[in-house]
Amino acid sequence: MTNDEINSNNSNRAWYSPTGPFAFLVASYLYGLLLFAFLRLIFLIQLKDFSADLSVSLVLNSFLIGIRFDTVILLLALTPIILILPLVRMNQKGVRVGMVSYLTTAYVVLIILSLIDMRFFTYFESRLNYLAYEHLGEGNLVWDLALVDAGAFWSLVGWFLLSLLSFFVFRFFYQAFQTKPAGTWTRRLVLYLLLILVAGIGIRGRIDLAPLSWSAAYFSTNDFANQMALNPTYTLGKSYFESNHDPRLVYLSESDRFPFVPFDSALSKTRATLYQTGDIWLQPDSSLLRLTVQPQVPRDRQPNVVIFLMESWAGRYTGALGDRRHLTPHFDSLAAHGLLFHNCYANGMRTNYGIAATLCSFPALPGRSIMKRYKANQPFVSLPRILSERGYQNCFMYGGDLQFDNMEGFLRVQGYSRFRGQDNFPFAERFSKWGIPDHRLFDLALEQIDSLDQPFNLTLMTLSNHEPFELPDSSLERYDCQTDSCRELNSQIYADYAIGRFMEDAREMEFFDNTIFLFISDHTRLRTGNYYIDPPLHRIPWLIYAPALIGDSAQTIDKYCGQVDFLPTLMHLLGGDYQQASWGRNLFRLDDSDNGYAIMSVFERIGLLNEDYFYLEHIGIGSSLIPTESLDRPGQHIIKDQPKQLRALQKKLRSLMQAADQLSTPGALD
Repeated sequence: MTNDEINSNNSNRAWYSPTGPFAFLVASYLYGLLLFAFLRLIFLIQLKDFSADLSVSLVLNSFLIGIRFDTVILLLALTPIILILPLVRMNQKGVRVGMVSYLTTAYVVLIILSLIDMRFFTYFESRLNYLAYEHLGEGNLVWDLALVDAGAFWSLVGWFLLSLLSFFVFRFFYQAFQTKPAGTWTRRLVLYLLLILVAGIGIRGRIDLAPLSWSAAYFSTNDFANQMALNPTYTLGKSYFESNHDPRLVYLSESDRFPFVPFDSALSKTRATLYQTGDIWLQPDSSLLRLTVQPQVPRDRQPNVVIFLMESWAGRYTGALGDRRHLTPHFDSLAAHGLLFHNCYANGMRTNYGIAATLCSFPALPGRSIMKRYKANQPFVSLPRILSERGYQNCFMYGGDLQFDNMEGFLRVQGYSRFRGQDNFPFAERFSKWGIPDHRLFDLALEQIDSLDQPFNLTLMTLSNHEPFELPDSSLERYDCQTDSCRELNSQIYADYAIGRFMEDAREMEFFDNTIFLFISDHTRLRTGNYYIDPPLHRIPWLIYAPALIGDSAQTIDKYCGQVDFLPTLMHLLGGDYQQASWGRNLFRLDDSDNGYAIMSVFERIGLLNEDYFYLEHIGIGSSLIPTESLDRPGQHIIKDQPKQLRALQKKLRSLMQAADQLSTPGALD
C-alpha cells in the first residue's frame, strides 16, 4: 500500500473516529448514567419497605424511564464542557485540571443530592422538592431529617467513596483520551454543531412540542415505581422553577397568597357556600371531604359515562346558545333532545385548568394549574376515583401529546388506568402541531369501546378546534378567507362535524342506550372584552345527552354554573351515596331561590358571576362590581353605590379561592 493510500485511509477514518475532547465528553456522560443507575438501585434497596410489591418489569421500566430524566441533568452539568469543547487542547495542564476539577465537583453535588433524597423520601414520600430549600434555615425540619439520623453516617461514607471514585474515573478518562487527535477545525466544528443539536434535544428531554415533564415518570399505578423513575436533582430544580415563576408569588409569600381572612374562617364560609341537603362533613376543620347521601336510581345496571372535553368551544359559536351562523348543527340537534346548561362559564383560560375543574371539581387559581404543580396537595376526590370505587373502568383518550401539561401523569394519579394518545396513531396522520384530528380520535374510541369493561368512563379530549385551526381536508371549509377569524370558524364547523359523526356511529352500537354522554368545553379563547375577565367570552356549552336514561326532550337549565359543578351534578344522575370534596354543587338540587354562580380566574384576576352582579378583583390592587345585565354592552358600568353587595360577593369568592389555594399548597397551613 502506498503512502498516499495510507494517508487517505487515515483521513477517512478521522471523520468517523471520535476526537479526544468529544470522546472524553461521551465517556463522562455514560459514566453519569451508570452512576445514577447505581444510585437508583441503592434507592430501591434502601427503601425496601416501599418497594416490597414491585415486580421486575416495574423496576426495569423505572430504570429505563429514569435515563431520560438523568440525561437532562447530566447534559445540563456537562454544558460548560460542551460550550468550550472546540476551543481547548487536551494536552494543556490547565485544561486537564479545569475539566477534571469541574466534573468532579458537579458529580459530587449530584451524588450528595441523591443520597439526601433517600433520607428525604423516607420522611416525605417524595423526591427532593421545594421543602429542601424552603426550610434551609430550619435544619431540624428537613435537613436534619436527611443528614442527622441513623443513616447519615453511611450516607456520608457513601458520598465520600463515590466522590473519590468519580475523581479517579474522570482523571482516567482524560489520560485515556488526551492523546487522541483533536482533528481539523472543520471536523471539530461539524462535531460541535452535531453535539449542540443532540445536547439541546437531550436537555429538553424530547423532540415534541413540550419538553420532558415529570408526568413522563407516571407510567404505573404504583406510585413508588413512578417516583423511582424521577431524578431528585430534576424534581428539586423543577420545584424551584415552579415556586419562582408562579404569578401568585409576585406579590405574596408562599403561605399568604390570599391573606384575606384566617383559614378557619375561609373554610367555614366555603362549607356554608357549598353545603346541600344530604351532605355530611367528614373533616369539618381541615377539608371539604363530605359524604353525599342521595337516592339510588332504579336501574338494572350502572350506565356508562362518555365525557367530551371540547377544546376551546365557546358559547358565542354555539347555535343552541344563541349563535345564528349555523356553525354547530350537530351539537344543536343533540341539545334538542338533552339537558343544556344555558349559563355555564369556563373556570380558567387553559386546558389544564379546565381538566382539573371538570374532572376534579377544583377551581382554577391564579398562577400555575394544579396539574403542573409538582407534589402539590390535591384536596379533592376526582370523578374517575369515585367511579373506580363503583367498578368503572376509566379510559382517557386525546389526539395529542399525553405528556403535554402533565396530562397523563396527573390523570393517572386521579384514577384513569387506560390512555390513548397520538402515539397510538401512525405518524403520518398528525395533521398539525397538536396531533391527530378529532374524527380519527373518535374512530379509535369506537374501536376501543368493545374492549372496555362495562361500566366504563370514557373521557375524550378534543384538539382540532385550536390554533393554528388546521383542517384534515377542505371538504368542510365554508369560509375561504385566510384570516384567523375564518380559520377559527372553519375549525369550529369541523369540530362539530366530528362529534356528530361519532354520535351517529355510536347510536348503532350496543352500549349507546345505557350511556350518559356529557359535552363541556375546557375553556374559550382569551379575547379582549369589556373587562379583563369578560363573562360573555367565558361562556361555554354544557350538554347532557342520554335519551334512553333521562328522557328525550330539549330542557334548558338557566342556573349560573361552572365546570366545578360538573362532578356533583353527574353523580346526581348516577345516584347513590358517594364521598366528594368538590368546590361545586349539584345543580339539580339547588333551591328555587338559588340561581347559582360561576367563578373564573385569569392570571391574578378572579371573578364571581351570578344573575345580578359580576364581582371582579385584581388581587392586591382593587375590585369592581358590574351589573350582570350590562356585561354584554360596550363601556364601563361599574357600580359605586352597592358596598353591601360588593362585600358579600367578595367574601364568598375570596373564601373559596383562599381555601382552595391554602389546602393545595404544601406547608401553607403549618
